[in-house]
Amino acid sequence: MNTSTTVSVADSPPDPRIEQAEARTEQAEARTELAEARTEQAITRTEQAVTRTEQAEMRTEQAETRTEQAKTRTEQAETRMELAETRSEQAILASELTYRRLFEAAKDGILIL
Repeated sequence: MNTSTTVSVADSPPDPRIEQAEARTEQAEARTELAEARTEQAITRTEQAVTRTEQAEMRTEQAETRTEQAKTRTEQAETRMELAETRSEQAILASELTYRRLFEAAKDGILIL
């Protein structure tokens, strides 16, 4: 009979270096997944920041437009006020002229109480 014993690879003790390499590989893969997740988060935050910046620029443009409109309305109001003052002055002058002529043309005496 042949009593030789053969040792199979499955029966041999695992090589600690291989186990360490496999563990390091798993850790590296986990770190890679975390880095990819962080990269995706950073991209999302960047897109959100760009959107907020665009919204802020739009609000700034709207504010500038409203400011220009307000300036235009102020100028129009000032013009109307100047016109009203001119008309008022003309009305006062006309009234003064009317009463002056009334007093100057009066043949009877006028008594003011």
